[in-house]
Amino acid sequence: MKYIQKNSGNGPLEYRRSFPAALRSSIPGSPSQLKRSLKATSLDQPGAMQKYSDLNAEYDRIVAAAIKARDCTYDTLDASQIASLVEVFERDWRTAADTTRWHETEDRKDRQNEGVNWFLEDFRQWQVVGDKEEALNHWQVSATALLEGRGLVLDPMDYRTLERLCIALNGAAIRICEAIERGTQHEGLDQPLPLTPTVQHQLLHRQPDGESFGEMVERLLELKHLAISPSVQQETRTALRFFKEAFGNIAASEITRTKVTEWMGLLAQRPSQLSKAEQRLPLRELAKRYEGRTDIARLAPQTFQGRVIGLAKRWDELAAVGWISQSPGAAPNPFRGHPMARKTAPKSAKGMSQTELAQMFALPIFTAGERPKGGKGEACYWLPLILLMTGARPEEVAQLLVSDIWQDASGTWMLRYTDEGFHPEKGQQTLKTDGSLSGRRDLPVPKRLLDLGLLKYHSHVKAAGELALFPALRTKGKRGLLFSAFGDWWSPYVRAAGVLPKGRRAARELRHVWATAAREAEVPRDAMEYIMGHSGNGGNSQWAYGRLEPLGKFLDLVDPQGPDWSKVIPWKA
Repeated sequence: MKYIQKNSGNGPLEYRRSFPAALRSSIPGSPSQLKRSLKATSLDQPGAMQKYSDLNAEYDRIVAAAIKARDCTYDTLDASQIASLVEVFERDWRTAADTTRWHETEDRKDRQNEGVNWFLEDFRQWQVVGDKEEALNHWQVSATALLEGRGLVLDPMDYRTLERLCIALNGAAIRICEAIERGTQHEGLDQPLPLTPTVQHQLLHRQPDGESFGEMVERLLELKHLAISPSVQQETRTALRFFKEAFGNIAASEITRTKVTEWMGLLAQRPSQLSKAEQRLPLRELAKRYEGRTDIARLAPQTFQGRVIGLAKRWDELAAVGWISQSPGAAPNPFRGHPMARKTAPKSAKGMSQTELAQMFALPIFTAGERPKGGKGEACYWLPLILLMTGARPEEVAQLLVSDIWQDASGTWMLRYTDEGFHPEKGQQTLKTDGSLSGRRDLPVPKRLLDLGLLKYHSHVKAAGELALFPALRTKGKRGLLFSAFGDWWSPYVRAAGVLPKGRRAARELRHVWATAAREAEVPRDAMEYIMGHSGNGGNSQWAYGRLEPLGKFLDLVDPQGPDWSKVIPWKA
């Protein structure tokens, strides 16, 4: 029969069906074929033909989904479709739970009950406070499997639809776990059980005027024409989380200047450093726990004032799009006009002295070939050097691909900072200046990096079949940044060697070093702005005309002083 192959000897039959070459890159994992065991040595065995039929249907679903992804003809989910997916999810889980109750061992039943006890409180908490991030993180795999099982493909940029599905799955999980606790998981398979009265009351209570302020802001962040950057979105969500911890998920009409003043007071009491166990504690509890303590460092005024200013901007935007009333009798922006502490002068100059640079690049990483644990292999050697010699942002260097180093038509080796590539660990590359595209830039590889063997390293990584220039780097945090985990190791490593005191940024300072060296080399302002990835133009309308790439050649004029380059050994495989 077609697509059936006999495994070696008397082994089971296998289903093998090749995917069209043009579609493989649009299928997760880019497989060349669908390969499954029929778990039967003959098609005459019970269930074999049904398995064969199911695999044909699975192949068709995968191909149809790949065509949608290739052609960007994405599916949308309305409330009824989400409800249908949730019904399937709930029925499958209830059926499995009921099977465990009546047919599995006591040990398996105990493990099921332990799992319910372990997660149910979390599920309820996420639902009550509207914690979308936790719901998304926990249920994303289940949601994706449901979509794939029905051949549905969502726009990768439309994470809000996936988020809504995950929130709905979380609600279903509460119902299922409560049913398992009652021993009634076999009931209600035709329609979902309602929320328990306690949870239902809390959900209604947190939305006295319908949509809450936080939910309105979340919708605002989705508006593509506003082009709110990922970093601003993250800061906004952090501010909303702190505000919610103080007052719950209240409506905009309930937010007063008095509440904002109280919130600022609570923020001022939040410690600047928290243990891992304390990071989940709400703002009010933290303020109470550390009340009166004079030995604890608190959040800097500029830090928590930034949260207030951020929500003030979001309030103005909500008013501008018509979601908050701007009528003469409407209350003014409650986040605006609060007294703010003055900014204090920096404790130390930005950048690094020549002595500090000499000490940094005299570390054994650069002079003895040492590769400390935590340094992510060759990244600990090349990342600081590229930061110093190009003035780039740390994440821009960390996400470089092998293809971002190439030779142009004149034979010059070039280095590209861009948001157009796809990193195998991080996914889509990003730039801080995504909105203006000013971060995209092509630069000649500095001679110092060529002398130290960057091209040899590039060839070595490319020959190994790697796509990432630094394949050992892994993402960290909710924003999925590659430099974060490395930076958490690099700064303490540099401080432990006595190079920089606490509070100085061992990577970011190198960008300031480059800028100082560029000014000393009399690099023109527009060239500095281009090389550093600034939007710039300084009010000069000529910036909008012509190509900017020729400005990159001024990078050759910059050679930061300080390191004793005679002691830095070139890279070796």
